[in-house]
Amino acid sequence: MKLYQKKNFNIDESSITMPLNEAGMTDGVAFVLASSEEQAKQGAALLNGHQLDKNHLLSSSQIGDFEKIMQTSDAVEETTAGYSLIDLRDPLLDTKREQFMFQIGKEVHLKWHDTTMTGVDQSVVSPISSDKSVQWSPKGTYLIVVKHDKVEFYGGKRMQPIITLPEPKVDLVSMSPCERYVLTYAPMSKSPYVIWNFQLVEQIRDFDQKEGEDGHAYTWSHDGNYLAKKFKTEKAEDNTAKVKTGISVYQLPSMELIQTSDGAKKSITVEGIMDVKWAPNRNALAYTAFPGENQHPRVGFIEIPSRQTTIKTFNNTQTLQMYFHSQGSYLAIMNEYKEKKTTKYSVELFDTRKQNFPHQQVLINREVLKFHGIHWEPYHSKMAVHTLAKRIVEAGKKDYTLDAQRNGIDIYEMIEDPIKGFVTKTIGFMPSEKITGFRWSGAGNIFNVFESEGSKSSIQFYMISVEENQALVHEKAIVQKVKGSVSLVQ
Repeated sequence: MKLYQKKNFNIDESSITMPLNEAGMTDGVAFVLASSEEQAKQGAALLNGHQLDKNHLLSSSQIGDFEKIMQTSDAVEETTAGYSLIDLRDPLLDTKREQFMFQIGKEVHLKWHDTTMTGVDQSVVSPISSDKSVQWSPKGTYLIVVKHDKVEFYGGKRMQPIITLPEPKVDLVSMSPCERYVLTYAPMSKSPYVIWNFQLVEQIRDFDQKEGEDGHAYTWSHDGNYLAKKFKTEKAEDNTAKVKTGISVYQLPSMELIQTSDGAKKSITVEGIMDVKWAPNRNALAYTAFPGENQHPRVGFIEIPSRQTTIKTFNNTQTLQMYFHSQGSYLAIMNEYKEKKTTKYSVELFDTRKQNFPHQQVLINREVLKFHGIHWEPYHSKMAVHTLAKRIVEAGKKDYTLDAQRNGIDIYEMIEDPIKGFVTKTIGFMPSEKITGFRWSGAGNIFNVFESEGSKSSIQFYMISVEENQALVHEKAIVQKVKGSVSLVQ
C-alpha cells in the first residue's frame, strides 16, 4: 500500500488481499483488485521490477498475463508482463538516439536517428492514426492521440496504448502537470468539460459550457493540484441585470471549490476581471481587472488555497497585458495609459518569488505607435521590450531614411536589491529600427532578431557582454541574409 502511495497511485487498502499459509506467514504473493482494466495495467506497470530491498525484487502482472507466463516453458522466452515506469519513459531517457514526431493528415510518424549505428532514420512504430493534432504529456511520458470515439495515451518502447479514456468527439485534451488528471473538451457533447482521474480512468466531474468559453477556459496550477477558470453570472435585481465576475478554483482530486476561512466552498469574486493566469512556480493566480466607475484598474495576486490577496492599482489605465517569465521569477505587465490626452506605455514588473510581490516600473520613453510584446530571457532576468515607435533623430546626426517609424527592441535586466526586493537596469536599445521578430537563445545572453525592409530580410545574432569600466553593449556575431520575407516560428 505504501509503495502505491509513494508512486501517487490511488487504490483502497480493502482492494489488496495477501493470503497467509498455515504458519500465519505470507508466501510473498498479493492480489490487487483494480476498478478497471486500465487501472490494472497501470498498477502492474508501477510495481513490476521494483527493488524492494537489497535481496528482493518485485514482479507484478495482470492475472491473464500471469496465467500465460505460468503455462510457458522455461526454454521459451517469457512474455513481458507489463510496463515499468522506466519502460514508459524510455524514449525520453534514451540519449543515444534522437527521437522526433511528425504528423501528415491523420498519420502520426515516430522516428529516431541513431548516431551510434548507421545514422539512418528508423521508425519506432508503424504510423498511428489520430483525428486531431497529437501532443506529448507534460512530462513526456505519454503521446496523447485523439480519435473519434476515445482518447488514447501511448507509451513505452513500442509506443502502445497504455491508458484509454472512452470519451467521444473530443476536440482538446489538457493533462495536469503531475500527469494524474486529465481534462477533455468535447463541445458537441452534453457535458463538454470532463475531468478524469487518469490512473483510475474515472470521471471526477463534468461541466456545461458557458457563453464565451472554449477549450482553454480551465487551466492547471503548476503542480496540477488545482484547476481554475473565470466565471461570469448575471442576476436580475430590481429590474436591472447585476453582473458578478471572478475566479472558480477547484481542488483535486475532489474537484470541489476551495474553502474560505470559515469553511464555505465558494468562488472568488473579482469585479471586472479581464484575464487570469497561474504563476509558473507557485500556487498563486495573477489577474487584471477593470472594476468600473470610481475604482482604479488593478493587478491582483491570489495565494491558493489561502485566498490571501495582494492588489496594485493604476491610474488612467486603458489596457493591461500579462507576460510571465517562463520560470515564474517575474511577471511583466504592459500598461497602456492616458496622460494629458496622450497615450503612453510602461512595463509594470513584479517579483513573483517573494511573498509580497515587490513592484517596479519601467517607463517607455518613446512615442509608441504599437506595443508588440515582451520577451523574457528563459533562465535569467533580462527582458526585451519590442515596440513600434516614432523615430527620434538625435541633434547633429544625419538621417538617411525617410521612414518616420522605429520597429525596435529595448533590453532591461532585473537585479536583486535587499531593500526594494529588486531594481531594473537599462542595458540599452538595439541599433536596428527594422525588427519584426525577436528570440532569446535557450541559455540566454545571446539573441537573434528578424529584420525586414521591403523585399530584403535578414536574421542577425547578438551577444550581450560586459566590458571593464563600460556599460553593457551589444556585439553583433553573425548576419544571415535571406531572400524574401522572414517569419518568426514559435
